[in-house]
This record gives sequence, C-alpha cells and structure tokens, in this order.
Amino acid sequence: MVNRAIPPKIFTDFNLTLNGIDDYSMDNGAKLFCIPSKGNEIIKLDIILPFGRINETIPAQSKTYFNNLLSGSTAFSSKEFHEKMDYYGAVTNIKSGLDKSILSILSLKKYFNEVLDVWHKMVTTATFPNEQLKQKKDISIQKLNRQLAKNNVISYRELSSDIFGENSPYGYNTTPDHIQMIRKKDIEDFHAMHFSFSNATFILSGDVNETTIAVINKVFVKNDQKKIAETLYKQINSKPKKQRIKGIQKNQSSVRLGRRLFPKSHPDFYAMEFLSVVLGGYFGSRLVSNLREDKGYCYHIDSTLDTMVHDGCLYISADVGNKFVTNTIDEIHFELNRLRNETIPHEELALVKNYLKGQLLTLIDGPFAKSGLIKNYISSNIAFTDFNSFSSFIRSVSAEYLKEIANKYLNPSDFNLCIVGQLHNEE
Repeated sequence: MVNRAIPPKIFTDFNLTLNGIDDYSMDNGAKLFCIPSKGNEIIKLDIILPFGRINETIPAQSKTYFNNLLSGSTAFSSKEFHEKMDYYGAVTNIKSGLDKSILSILSLKKYFNEVLDVWHKMVTTATFPNEQLKQKKDISIQKLNRQLAKNNVISYRELSSDIFGENSPYGYNTTPDHIQMIRKKDIEDFHAMHFSFSNATFILSGDVNETTIAVINKVFVKNDQKKIAETLYKQINSKPKKQRIKGIQKNQSSVRLGRRLFPKSHPDFYAMEFLSVVLGGYFGSRLVSNLREDKGYCYHIDSTLDTMVHDGCLYISADVGNKFVTNTIDEIHFELNRLRNETIPHEELALVKNYLKGQLLTLIDGPFAKSGLIKNYISSNIAFTDFNSFSSFIRSVSAEYLKEIANKYLNPSDFNLCIVGQLHNEE
C-alpha cells in the first residue's frame, strides 16, 4: 500500500538537450526545419518572414499590412477563404512582429495539401481591397481606443518610449491617427518591397514525412528572393525619466519601472534572465513574496526581460492601490538593492535553478512546443545551441557571479519610472 505521508521523489537531473530537429534547404533557397511526430494526425507550418515594424517607412504600416494580408485576393474573397478554412477545420494565424513576422497554418494531415494550396493562393495574390482595409482600420482604431483607457497599457507605452526613444521602431506608440492615415498604396508598397518566401524560414512540425516536405518544396518553389536592406538601427540614449500620468481608471495605479539592456546575443543575457526570475519571474519570487504575500499592495507583480534583435530591456510592472504607490516603489528598490548587496542563499538559488530547468523541459515537450522554441530563436537571430548553453549555465551559475551582474544592471537610479493613475492619491 502506498504511504501517502512520503512525498514522491523529485527528479532534478534530467536530460535538457534540444534535439530531434532535421534541417533542409528548399529549392527556392529558403531554410526548412522539420520536427516529426507520428500519430497525432496534425501538421503545423510556421513561416518566419524577415521583416516587421523595424522595416516601416511610416508608423503602423507593418501591422496594418499583416492585418489585411488575408482580406482578399485574385483567387478568393476574404469570406470564401475563411469558409474553406472552416470546411477543412484548419486554423491560420498571422503575428506581426518588431523585427520578424510569422505566418502559421494548423491542419489535419489528411487535408494539409488542400489547405496549403488555398492558403498559398490567398497570400501570393493578395489585393488588399479598399473596403476591407477601411473596415479593418476602423476595428483597429476601436481596439486601440479601448486599450488606451487602461492604465497598465498607457504605462507600458510610455515606459517603452522613454527607454527606446519615441521615434524608434521599438519605442514609438501607435495612435489612431497613424492607423487612419495608412493608404492602400502604403501596404501595397510594403508587400512589393519585402514579401518573399525565398527569404523566409519554414518550420514544419507534427505528423510529417519526406512526402510532406516535397509538397512544401513544390508549392514554394518559385525563387522570388528580394534583397532585404540591412536594418540601420540607431540606439537612442537618454537619462532615466520619471513621470506620473493621470489615468482613466480610478481604483488602481499602474506602476512600471524599466531600463534598457540588450538582445539575447549579449554575454550577460543568461545571468539577467536568471536574476529576473529571482526578482519577479515566478509565483514565489521576491517581489511577489514581498509586495503581494507579505504586504498586500497588489494582486500581481512581475519582472520581465523584453528582447529584440537589436536591443532589449528589463521592466517591472504592478497594478497597486493608489495609496500604496510610493511604498511599492520603495519596496521594488529594496529588492533591487538586496540582489546587489547580498548573495542569493543556497536554498533559493537551488529552487530557481530547478524552476528554470522545469521551464526548459516544457519548451521541448513535443513537436509543437519545439517549433515555438525554434520560432523564438530564429526571431531573435540566435542559434539553437543557445538552448543547451542556457541549460548548462543554469546548472553551473554561482550566487557570487549573479551578485556581480546585479551590480552592473540593477541600480535603481538607472531605471525609468512611469506611474499611471490618480494624481496626488485622489480617490
């Protein structure tokens, strides 16, 4: 009989190696990564396009373009296309990114060829109908106006603008006027300048084989490679800013602190990723334990590393009661200084190591999880070997080294601060 008083054994020494990925070169020059998994009868195709917001010539051009890519074509109207996808039970998705963008198809294996054919005709003969463009612009403006009524949205927008610069592709804030001013010609020009499957990276996962790969190679065989101009990203440096903005929501204030860091390729990235988790990256983290569990200032608080191809930042965010704003900021500064002045205790260090190893394990648990991980690496311009390197770093990193890195990057005086809520603790 099982003794319920004895807890199950905890395994911490398990294999954390990214493998099971085959790579191919397609006839059009593009790269294809294949993650086969027999038996689930589902196929997912992700196509990473090497352009996004950073390639815009006017604000809101990239997102508006991708919002309208499936609005109509010479082959199908938008209604006809979505009816066909519904008939086959397929799901399509488009993610417009800062540096790169992703087109995705999820289909039953038995219908994949038909779904791929319809989808390919739709995106390669897109016409961006004016009526659909106007409708989608109106919807985007309505969504943005709803978002701009939220304190936490405003604080994030203002903080990112302070960190990266209001004219930077990473820092500018889209306005309703930006969206309204986009013309059909603007998105047609964007399409003509950048859209090419020869410049893309393909990730194929699920119940796939050589036949599936041959089908994809045949569909995307056309070599229409376009020269992608090198992105001239200019980092805008500024002194940390502190601002308080009156928000529409009255019951809570959104508090955000953040500072510029670096992309994932930076040698200190692993250590900062680890420190961010210690600070506010899981439920038992220091900020959660202090401000939520101990003092009850907020329901949730976290720290996040946000990375792009050319830049990155660390930010801390919380929605707190208006009367706790000053105390919240003081406690965040206290926790930042603790990491700078004290080494992380052995038990806490071991706990975070095990937590991160568990997180890495979920990232390689199955073909679709792996495809998501690979998308992240390709979008960040880093090699897949980064996974194994980070795994090794987690096992070996010392508390002394983390303290050294904390002293480089966690000085509270280097952080921007943005508070959105009621001014002067108004009720």
